[in-house]
Amino acid sequence: MSSMKERIVRSSQELLGKVIIETITPVMRRAFEEGGCVGIARKTFDILHARPDYLHESDPAFELDRRRLNSEPGLIISNHPGPGDCPSVLNALDRRDLKFLVAEEAIKQEKLSSIIPEDMILGATKDLGKLRLVKRAIIEHIRSGGAVFYFPTGMEKAQGKTSFASLFGALLREIPVESMVYAFKINAGDLRKVASKGTFAARSSADFILPDFIKPITKLGEPSVIHVDEKYTQGRYWLENFKQSGRPRTELNNVMTEYYEALFK
Repeated sequence: MSSMKERIVRSSQELLGKVIIETITPVMRRAFEEGGCVGIARKTFDILHARPDYLHESDPAFELDRRRLNSEPGLIISNHPGPGDCPSVLNALDRRDLKFLVAEEAIKQEKLSSIIPEDMILGATKDLGKLRLVKRAIIEHIRSGGAVFYFPTGMEKAQGKTSFASLFGALLREIPVESMVYAFKINAGDLRKVASKGTFAARSSADFILPDFIKPITKLGEPSVIHVDEKYTQGRYWLENFKQSGRPRTELNNVMTEYYEALFK
């Protein structure tokens, strides 16, 4: 009996998810056309009833670092703790020479090519042959002056720890050493609070399905705050850190992960 209930609930959730995707896709497409990545971010924060707080916004170097973020070729990376992480980065991006590395499953499920131009999307895959082609496309894009945003950590572990996959180190060994590596770190606890106020699906339902006169009720009170830390680095820093560690190549992922964590201590 319980398994029957679980199947019914799962089917209902899947159906609701499809309805939401179909509803939200044209809205997000318009948001991108009108405001680029920032437009998507602002619409998402409106749905989540949340806002980002960039911790170093008052620092003297912040403006320079943001200019670098939006002009220099290289990688843009972040941890991946949950709903609100991607828009927290997108809200800082004001450039059109971007590509996004996204899991192939997410590209299909979320209909990303209906939101942003297809040539901005690279599919992350477990197929080694395809992955080599994707890696080559990333390297060529950076060498030609562009930037690529992706989550090298994948989903965070239950303990909240990050773990870089092998692609990050492989890219650093082949892109120019002076290439930008702009690292974001989003507070996982803040995102848990956002999720506790209602799932993204539930909030999307409220925003797109409920009558207009009811929508304001779903956004009473102050929006949740998502604290975002960030650091401008270059590929050379990461490679030098690995060299100085004296650890074998098999430890590369661990050393890269530790360096990322150390940036935000």
